[in-house]
Formats: sequence, structure tokens, C-alpha cells
Amino acid sequence: MSAARPPEGARTAVRSTEVGTISAARPPEGARTAVRSTEGGTISAARPPEGARTAVRSTEVGTISAARPPEGARTAVHRSTEVTHERA
Repeated sequence: MSAARPPEGARTAVRSTEVGTISAARPPEGARTAVRSTEGGTISAARPPEGARTAVRSTEVGTISAARPPEGARTAVHRSTEVTHERA
């Protein structure tokens, strides 16, 4: 991967994974980052502000990472799968 360099003074991180290389500008000083390795690849993202809640779920088809909504907000995520049972 080739990309434009970040502004002078910005910090960069390059990570090598089994599926390739990820290069990204690091977040501002004091920001927290999370890097998670999965069977399908690597996810690198800035963590949300202190106090925010996050959920990371690993599924058979991949990984879902999302900031949770504010306390009191209601959300619904549904995943339906069709399973076939065969008898001998």
C-alpha cells in the first residue's frame, strides 16, 4: 500500500499481519488505540473518548466493532442464519 504522508509532526504506525500490511496515522497524543487480530484480518481503530462504551463481537463471518449508543438509547441488531439439518 502506498499513501500520502501525514502532516509534519504526525506519528505513523506500520503493522505487518499475515494478510498484509496496515499503515495509518496514529491518533493525537493521549488518544487510546485498540488493535485486534482476527482470523480474517486485523482491525485497528482509535478508541472512543473515556466513558464511551464499545462492543466488539467475533462471529463466524467476521468481526463487528461499534461504539455503543448513549445510556438509555435502544438499539437492535439481528442476525439470522439458515441451518439445514440432514439425517443419514
